[in-house]
Formats: sequence, C-alpha cells, structure tokens
Amino acid sequence: MCLTLLQNPKHNYAAMAADLSVGTWFIDDDRQIYVVVHNDRTEDPLIICLGDFYKPFVVHVPIQEFDVFEVLERGATLQITRTIEEGFING
Repeated sequence: MCLTLLQNPKHNYAAMAADLSVGTWFIDDDRQIYVVVHNDRTEDPLIICLGDFYKPFVVHVPIQEFDVFEVLERGATLQITRTIEEGFING
C-alpha cells in the first residue's frame, strides 16, 4: 500500500531534504510522498518514499542531494492506496 496526497492546506517550499528535520513529510516534482526518518544504524537521517508509483522503499540518494518540491504541513490529507504496477492494481 502507498499514500496519495489529496490536499495540502499550505505551500511550504524547501530546496533540499537535508534542510528538513526528522519526521517531516514532503513531495518531489513528481508528487511522490516522502518522509525523513532516523536511521538507527548510522544515526543519520534517511528518506523513505511512500508515494503511489511504487511500494514503500528507502531512497538510496544522499539526503544532501535530494531535491524537495514542497513540505507537507499538518492538515495535509493523505489517502492509503493500492500500488499500481505495469497497469495492474496489486492489493
């Protein structure tokens, strides 16, 4: 299952994921949904993708190089969806 953004009440722009604190939800230019989390193995923040293109996964791009389109504020409406792969809905 994945998340889809339905509504974000306010627009907050940020340049890079490294500028965000742990627990911050954001989207990229493709409107994929991500969250910054704490990696308890390395003690560094990392990014998890929860958007609707793929099943949730850890992004293997350094947080200092990951572009952010918009930060999701409290009150953003998200919907849990089933993933879509190769034109078929997988549940």
